[in-house]
Amino acid sequence: MPKIFRLVRPAPEHKERAFQLLEPYLKVDGGIEASAGLDCYLAEGDYEGWLDNLKNQLHNPDPDYVPHETFFFMDGEKILGIVNILHRLPTRYKWVGHIGYSIHPEARRQGKGTILLKLALNYCFELGIKSPLVCISEDNLPSCKLAEKCGGVYKDTVDIEGEGFKRYYFKLRL
Repeated sequence: MPKIFRLVRPAPEHKERAFQLLEPYLKVDGGIEASAGLDCYLAEGDYEGWLDNLKNQLHNPDPDYVPHETFFFMDGEKILGIVNILHRLPTRYKWVGHIGYSIHPEARRQGKGTILLKLALNYCFELGIKSPLVCISEDNLPSCKLAEKCGGVYKDTVDIEGEGFKRYYFKLRL
């Protein structure tokens, strides 16, 4: 059976699978990056509260708020990762990009990060973002290599409280 990778909006039917994500991420990474707080909500047993929070991500009336969407990266019914996509960049935070992503620890080093990032980039282009930005901790060498593999062009490194973040821009290919 061919693999069908896709980005899926989290829904009530994903609850059990979402809870299954938590332990491997906590063991390897200490939490789930780019998840709009999923790990915190799951630690409290409140998946439904997280879903409610996601609904507010796009429709917050605060002018300083940046609209964003969160998706599960799935293969069939299995959640392989998560991605958060900002519709515009915040003016205050230079280490925040349009795309934040995390691959499940058991799905790493299998080429799935490449698929996830390409799907996220395509969605950004559909939103009209002509040059999406991805910011990566300079210590996260696998993610930096992934950005370069997917066509990211290194712009610079910004220092935030002693931690460096590499900034990669992507261009829409016509």
